[in-house]
Amino acid sequence: MIKKILLAILVLINSDVLYAQQYTAKDLIGRWENTRYKTSNVLFLTDSTGAWLAADGFTYSKMNYSAKVNKDIIELKFTTDPTRKHPNYVRPYIKFINDSTIIMRVGWAIPKDADTSNKKIAVFKRIKQLPGTEMRNPTYKDILGVWVGKQKDTTKFQKFTFVDKNIVYIQTSTQGLHKLKYTIDFNQTPAALDIYDGDRVIKECFLGFYSKDIIRLEFFEKDKRGDHFTAFGANARLYRDKKADTSLYQR
Repeated sequence: MIKKILLAILVLINSDVLYAQQYTAKDLIGRWENTRYKTSNVLFLTDSTGAWLAADGFTYSKMNYSAKVNKDIIELKFTTDPTRKHPNYVRPYIKFINDSTIIMRVGWAIPKDADTSNKKIAVFKRIKQLPGTEMRNPTYKDILGVWVGKQKDTTKFQKFTFVDKNIVYIQTSTQGLHKLKYTIDFNQTPAALDIYDGDRVIKECFLGFYSKDIIRLEFFEKDKRGDHFTAFGANARLYRDKKADTSLYQR
């Protein structure tokens, strides 16, 4: 009788271990909502590609990733520079709580006793994709409006006003206000932004989104733009000024 009980316990333990190890990258495929920041979604398209999205489908960045399963933990390695020759990688740890809930932590391992109540761990729930929230790339419409920096140093003031898909007004503390033309290619990552004075390119830039209301710009010397943002270049973080009056620029 004791042998039968021990055998039953052993079977239960082994089944629990197998259950804990059954999750793979393929089980991630689908859309997940951050339960604490519901405007943030991650979409796993395949077992190697995905994207970070807003709740309405606006795509902040696409990603390529690989996954390694270590017991009940999935070690993810992803880059949001999928077209970069030598991309940078982020390495989060993911653990399935159940089929519809995962927890994620970047930079540190997930504690064995961690659950959805741990404030240091992001919690995502699997959601259905609702009509009108399909993944979409940014367009020029997403940059229309006024963007300003928040530098405390007033000598580094920058203000960009994108009026339509062709015209941008740029104002700085050193060069005043200028009406210029621009083109932007959101089909590449990061988006290539070229600013023109007449027919002459005067600024070659990269533009990327941190959120729908925060962008990153980096300026390059002519013909020096590579395939990615650089850490120590002429970078600017700009914030959408939702209260700004753009009627002054409609000329």
